[in-house]
Amino acid sequence: MKHPDSNKARLFARILPELAAAAPYFSLDAVKRRLEKSQIAVTEGSLRQYMSDAMEQGIVHDAGQGWYSRLPTPLVLDGKLLAPLIRLVQKQFPLLDFCCWSTHQINPYTHHILGKHNIFLYAEADTLSAVTEFLRDEKWDALNDPNKTDIQRLHRSGERSIILRPAITKQPQAVNHLAPPEKVLVDLQIETDAVMIMDRGEARMVLHEAISTSRISIASLVSYANRRRVEISRETDSSGPHNAALWSE
Repeated sequence: MKHPDSNKARLFARILPELAAAAPYFSLDAVKRRLEKSQIAVTEGSLRQYMSDAMEQGIVHDAGQGWYSRLPTPLVLDGKLLAPLIRLVQKQFPLLDFCCWSTHQINPYTHHILGKHNIFLYAEADTLSAVTEFLRDEKWDALNDPNKTDIQRLHRSGERSIILRPAITKQPQAVNHLAPPEKVLVDLQIETDAVMIMDRGEARMVLHEAISTSRISIASLVSYANRRRVEISRETDSSGPHNAALWSE
């Protein structure tokens, strides 16, 4: 009878490296299928302990509930330019639950530096009017949940333009009022048409570049994308290296 540790060693030395080589992210179910295909019998409890050990040893990294990644570094989107706006809103509305993101934050993942940047602020729908009026008083060109006609005016505005949108229930949790990458990358897919940020292909490329170079919570990304009815496949629409699978389910 094989000692259980031999199965753990095979998992660490072969199964996990193979899955990590195939895609930046993979699920626990993908691990189970690979174990079964390799005829390696591991109980549910043992497998979960082995995966915990693998994360402690840096063989794999946490990518959300039931997901793992080969990428050690979490994705961080630089929000320094949003700090003055956040302080301004927070001071006026200290109890307001809101979050922001800007297209400036995705510049490292675009083919061309964006010439004009859009800022988005999300808060409860019944608070948007008050926040909009306050920002206008502060000389911001603030638009409350604009439609496409309103958006045309936005593109004649300067850098102090901002779009306010209703918060989405169960959206990824903000940190210090900065939208996390999982929210930014999904919202970008929606806003890219509405605000004419870029074409859909480039928006998908941005998502691919961002999450294939640094780690996010795939579980959170997929859940939020489903909630917003955004199709996020394992592959992008681009050809070449960007067409590689992002994850194995």
